[in-house]
Amino acid sequence: METNFLTTLILLAITATSTGSGSEFPELDDSTDIAFVLSYEITPQKKSPPGRENAVMKQIKFMINLPQTIERRQEITKLVTEPQPSRTFMENGNKYAEYDLPIPKEKIVIKIRIEAKVFRYDLAAAMKNQNPDSLSQAELKPFLKHERMIEKDDTVIQKISQTIDGGTELEIVKKIYKYVIRNLTIDASRAKGVGAAETARTKKGKCIDYCDLFVALCRAKNIPARVAAGYRTNFNMTPKHSWAEVYFSECGWVPFEVSGRNNNPEELLDWRFENLPPNYLYFTNLRNDPVLHNSYFYCYPFWDMNLIKVIKSIVEKIEFEKPIQKKHESIRLEKAKKDNPAEQ
Repeated sequence: METNFLTTLILLAITATSTGSGSEFPELDDSTDIAFVLSYEITPQKKSPPGRENAVMKQIKFMINLPQTIERRQEITKLVTEPQPSRTFMENGNKYAEYDLPIPKEKIVIKIRIEAKVFRYDLAAAMKNQNPDSLSQAELKPFLKHERMIEKDDTVIQKISQTIDGGTELEIVKKIYKYVIRNLTIDASRAKGVGAAETARTKKGKCIDYCDLFVALCRAKNIPARVAAGYRTNFNMTPKHSWAEVYFSECGWVPFEVSGRNNNPEELLDWRFENLPPNYLYFTNLRNDPVLHNSYFYCYPFWDMNLIKVIKSIVEKIEFEKPIQKKHESIRLEKAKKDNPAEQ
């Protein structure tokens, strides 16, 4: 299997060279230093919901993902939270901060200052890794299952997977990668992801939908795969982003950027399949996070059973001070939205 995998990679490299990618595509940096401030502004609801006017709630719980150092991916050099959380803890490989907050009369602002070094890690880099992650079949089982939003046993998903084949897992993954990008249309207007099955039917979606479909198809071919989420330092509308990872026995987990325009040149897709710039800061590898009630980045489960709804809105602000694009001195994005984190 390893010989076939290496042969496939060599053929891919030869193909990329023959198409002229060596001169058309830039050399990527090995790492990027970034610094940014992520803040959450929590605003209380002015009035209780109808029928609950006499209900009283004294405390809420607010939980957020925190980034952590990941070998060959990123090094968190500074992480400061203001105010200090009630506790920080690890669960399912993720790091969290938990806040037990009194119900405020005015908004509460939680700020997280993060400084990090993000390393380039892609298929090309993974093949040079002399000590890949070695996981047992039992450890890989969660990344092969049918689950919420990654419905690999869905009839449409299974039908698509039957049209994709290859001599090696790498060839199959590349065909899945191209199928997803070629057959989907970007729809950034969606408020939330709809899952792999719905995306396969509508053939449109945002980055998380691309990832869900890609991962579901990999799992349908019995190839371990998972969704990753975090922040991307070069972006158009929002730095929040999702990408995918596939496990190969020869080189461990490999990240792939699986969203993009469906009219991109074939040469660009070949290059992007192997090359990923150091723009991606991981926060989670869980698509359905039980700690955050299946949401990303944050959630606010309620403590008091007498009041069902208390938060009016959460305003997210993020400011990058050391962006990937060196020609720019700064990138700033302030995004406010009203949403229910459980529906993200």
